[in-house]
Amino acid sequence: VGAHMGRVWPMFLGASIDGCTSCMFGLGQAYVSDVSHPKELAGNIGVFLGIAAGVSFMIGIPISAVLTSKVSPQAPFIASAVIGFVNSLLVFLIPESNPEDDRREVDLANANPWGALRMLHEDPLM
Repeated sequence: VGAHMGRVWPMFLGASIDGCTSCMFGLGQAYVSDVSHPKELAGNIGVFLGIAAGVSFMIGIPISAVLTSKVSPQAPFIASAVIGFVNSLLVFLIPESNPEDDRREVDLANANPWGALRMLHEDPLM
């Protein structure tokens, strides 16, 4: 969206859409949870969060600055779209990390925001 606009508001719109549709962070956290021993889970999640945040700031911002100054102001948006597309392809290449005996049936009636809110409302502990 922001790669072809000359105003600031499309950048905010694009960031909002990205936040609503991003999935790699949750998938990475689920993968770490699946492959970690229960006693090491908290530490591994912490390492994952630290690496995810650290790498995005230490590498993403400088690359964005270089692309903006050397190529064009739209280049970081185009690069982000390409990286997002490659990430979406990786979802299909990463093998299932949850063993078959630990898998549960997915309740499609509750696999949405409204179903999750309904489950929270029905739970007496919430």
